[in-house]
Amino acid sequence: MGIPRVSPFDPDRAGQARLEEFAALVLASRAVDWPDTPQHATAEMIIRRMCVPNPGEGERLRWAAYVGDRMAGFMVAVLPEDGHDGGVELTVHPQFRRLGAGTALLRTVLAVLGQRGRATIEGWWIAADGVGERWARRRGFRRTHATVIQNLSLPDADVSSAARTPAGYRIVEWVNHAPEELVVSYAAARRAIEDAPVGESSFAAPDWTVERIRRIEAEQRETGVEQHVVVAVHEATGEVVGFTEVELSPASEDVAHQYDTAVLAAHRGHGLGLHIKARMAERLRAERPEITRVTTSTGSDNTHMIRVNTALGYVVSHNLVVLTGEVDAISVDAVGE
Repeated sequence: MGIPRVSPFDPDRAGQARLEEFAALVLASRAVDWPDTPQHATAEMIIRRMCVPNPGEGERLRWAAYVGDRMAGFMVAVLPEDGHDGGVELTVHPQFRRLGAGTALLRTVLAVLGQRGRATIEGWWIAADGVGERWARRRGFRRTHATVIQNLSLPDADVSSAARTPAGYRIVEWVNHAPEELVVSYAAARRAIEDAPVGESSFAAPDWTVERIRRIEAEQRETGVEQHVVVAVHEATGEVVGFTEVELSPASEDVAHQYDTAVLAAHRGHGLGLHIKARMAERLRAERPEITRVTTSTGSDNTHMIRVNTALGYVVSHNLVVLTGEVDAISVDAVGE
């Protein structure tokens, strides 16, 4: 079939035919890699997600591998603002596996990461014990973290925990703009996510400051992303001590993405995490009836948050791993699957 060639991929210039080819590649790969998991995404949703920026994520680079004129593989690399690593997602069409497309993409991104001074590479969204993990391990990656994807049917969510706010606290909610009187303590509460288990992954939580929060809020408004936030405020101090955030993207139609949830250590044990998540589900159900599903990723060893999610009605759909390697130690000559 020929030697794969790799080219940068710009979704704004690619044209509709190439975007549709990319979506078909993703759908074909998921059907093989996740055979027992219902696929909710459509080609249109996949294309929109490709084109809508993710505020606060960092620089995003993309490449496609071609065999002849066919798109055989695709890679996305994210360079976080903070840290010395690069996160990647690599997909190869089932029809073109074992032909070197994945290795060609990996060779390309390693060169770029090295030029950018990034010492570590991490592979995300990899099926545990699947073909992708075996392929990466042959090249020198190691498993450093495991996560589960949980999904909530919003109409069926158990929001009974929303009925009663724990004594000594009050709930505040907003969309895309933290109130001035709370933004400083909200930034401090966001740093509590650093307690969440991440295994041996090189992931570092961002340095949450008021400036960072305001910048991301502005970027979200510009890109049409709605960030819904529910916080618990300690009545005695007037400070935010717990929060949960959900994003609604123009690319996701009927799906909301649950991101960080955290409660300051001194305020744990009162059921605040479950309460604010239930309030969020209740709010979405009342105000955004078109949203039927909420999806979230949780560290496999974060058993407390998994229990909280399960109490709301979340069910596990995927078991994933994070694979890590040193940029100058990964082999791009190994024979792969």
